[in-house]
Amino acid sequence: RHQEALAILHEVLEVRRSVLGPRHPSTLTTQHDVAFSLDNVGRHQEALAILHEVLEVRRSVLGPRHPSTLTTQHNVASSLGEEKPQVPNVIKETSSSGSRIAAAK
Repeated sequence: RHQEALAILHEVLEVRRSVLGPRHPSTLTTQHDVAFSLDNVGRHQEALAILHEVLEVRRSVLGPRHPSTLTTQHNVASSLGEEKPQVPNVIKETSSSGSRIAAAK
């Protein structure tokens, strides 16, 4: 039923973008949920690209220390955790933004 959920989320995302705008927190939450659903159906690279986009906008709109920004940052790192060679790049990028995180071992 993940495909069905994904289709519904895409519909909700389009409505929220048109009504609230692409940078509204509710739109970003739905976009984040779309990424989560894409990951569930095995579309990992697409999900990761969306998470990166959501993270960039959330940092800009909400700030780097907002709980929603940190949730997205966590999910990006978790997604990259499956691709071990890329994890240090996320840590370096995150550290340069002023956020504090521990290095993965």
